[in-house]
Amino acid sequence: MPSTCEFYLSNHDGIYHSGDTVSCTIVLNTTKPKDVKEITITLLGQAYVKWTERERHGQTQTCVDYTAKEPYLDNTVTVSREGTLPAGFHTYKYDIVIPPESRASYEGPDGHIRYELTLKLTRPYRSNNEFTKVLTVISKRDLNLNPVLRLPIENEEILTSFWCCGTGIINTKLKIPFGGYAIDQFVDYSVHVQNESKADINSYTIQFIRKITFTSHKPKLKTRDEETTLFKKQHGVKCLRYTNRIFDGSFPIYDTPASTVGETIISVQYLLKVTLNMTCSNADTISIPIFVADIPFKERLVAAEPLETDPLTVPTVEEQLSWISSAR
Repeated sequence: MPSTCEFYLSNHDGIYHSGDTVSCTIVLNTTKPKDVKEITITLLGQAYVKWTERERHGQTQTCVDYTAKEPYLDNTVTVSREGTLPAGFHTYKYDIVIPPESRASYEGPDGHIRYELTLKLTRPYRSNNEFTKVLTVISKRDLNLNPVLRLPIENEEILTSFWCCGTGIINTKLKIPFGGYAIDQFVDYSVHVQNESKADINSYTIQFIRKITFTSHKPKLKTRDEETTLFKKQHGVKCLRYTNRIFDGSFPIYDTPASTVGETIISVQYLLKVTLNMTCSNADTISIPIFVADIPFKERLVAAEPLETDPLTVPTVEEQLSWISSAR
């Protein structure tokens, strides 16, 4: 009968926030004596990316795997040295603080971010024995640590309408009051439209889009995007030709991974996209980035309280806007 292993976690459901302490009691039950070189406990947190593409080289078509790894946490403790482990129950304790800046757990078709707690028996002349428990980590990205995200964001574009009788100009400005929002908040928006074209705007559609970019390192640097529309709604309000109109409304942000900053192999970004739907003309779009975090802004900032700075630099408005064209 094979050996068994039970993990008794301080949080029974195995769900932790970044910054929490993981306390674990591991009970190993061996049915017969085992010779071991050492016994270790490891908490490994890392991102892993993999997808496969079919590529043609001359007359030959092959499948190429694109992969990358990115470690966030790798802590190993030796709990037993070389010797013979007798049959029976053996108990080991392990404690570690999950770093506050740790990324949230994520599972996707082309990659994942996982935190795995492993008891490993390294054995001479035999295959090693490993027992693993997967933890779920929830990040605590705090908007209050990034004052720049309190600023409003707007994007203004002059759109060209191609109508059956000619072309026209539509000056459009999309605005939101803050650059950052937290899960379960509503985002207010306004769309200022100066319709100087011959086409009527019959309605507009808003979409809240999540864009996840996976980056491989082997066999070469390559990216792969996955876009998901988290919220979509069409509003049947009009802006007739040669008139001005303001469209405003709001939409919710439901449970979703926080935005990422800096270079990483699994990058998460969010976009608000507005499409103007017109008669006898092409549909025009305008977009704006939204930074999503876990902890919302405080209602009031205490004057005597120093404002902390996030160790990760949040992109400027210009940097956030720079990827809009590729997400249209």
